[in-house]
Amino acid sequence: MAEEKRSLPTLPGPRPDVLSTVEVQTTLYGNYNCLVRRVNRSGIFLQTMDLLPLGTEVRMRFADGEGKGIVAVGLVQAHHYINYADLHGPNAIAGMSVRFKSFEAEKDPVRVGQETLQ
Repeated sequence: MAEEKRSLPTLPGPRPDVLSTVEVQTTLYGNYNCLVRRVNRSGIFLQTMDLLPLGTEVRMRFADGEGKGIVAVGLVQAHHYINYADLHGPNAIAGMSVRFKSFEAEKDPVRVGQETLQ
């Protein structure tokens, strides 16, 4: 009997690297910037060496360059450690997958705990 090939569900179209930054905000672990590598309908891959614990809720502030923006709320779902080689030799990156929970239009400065971010 021939073995049936099964493929994983994918989004239509290519998923190119985004290569943008996003401000990541947490109540327990502080705030910092991450490099956005991939985005799809359900989540985002953030390249960073400062991985947050699985299940951590994060707020990600995306700015449009005019001071306006959108805030995505999500949960850290997975950690990734990627080893590869390029023209310069062996290399590695680390990052985390965050699944989106909700989106908010940013009207006021973002508040995290007692701190107000502009």
